[in-house]
Amino acid sequence: MSVEHELSELITNVSNAYDALSELGAEIPSDRNLENLTGTISTVPKGTSLAPALMAGATRIEDTIGDITTLREYAFYGQSTLEEVVLPNCSSFPTNAFSNCTALKSLTLGGVSIAMSNTYTSTYFPKLETLNLPGCTILSDRAFMSCSTLKEINIPNVTSVSTSAFYNCTSLETLDIGPCTYIGNSAFCNCTKLQSVDT
Repeated sequence: MSVEHELSELITNVSNAYDALSELGAEIPSDRNLENLTGTISTVPKGTSLAPALMAGATRIEDTIGDITTLREYAFYGQSTLEEVVLPNCSSFPTNAFSNCTALKSLTLGGVSIAMSNTYTSTYFPKLETLNLPGCTILSDRAFMSCSTLKEINIPNVTSVSTSAFYNCTSLETLDIGPCTYIGNSAFCNCTKLQSVDT
């Protein structure tokens, strides 16, 4: 099955896959070869599947409509050019959703209320530098443990930080944790570069 045929099935209410990609902000190469697609996809329209062919070559993806609340298994798998993802209403995703996104540096998941254990680690996010979880209120044990590239975390509504939540986040410099009332043991152990904590 050709890439063009796959796109025509995945993009609803759009008759031309190239027009759809162009509307998303991608630059269509003159030879119309999707392997050479470059640019930024700034909008994920309603009814659009996050298919690998649709995202190919994108450096930034933002759901400006707020239609995406859950990511499927390997949703962004192998998107090696992707540097930033903004999903303001996403509340649920499997740990492998961003597997092999080797360039991903910034992630915003607005609907996440609990940061689960061992979710945001270097295993899944090898180059993540900035993480925004504006709706998160609870950090589970080891939520960010050993995410060694993470420099900035914005979780302004967190009320509870569990044991070893930021353990060994050796690059962490800035942290906004909001009205926190509980911090567990070793929560910031080995955060040697942490310069400021805003509450």
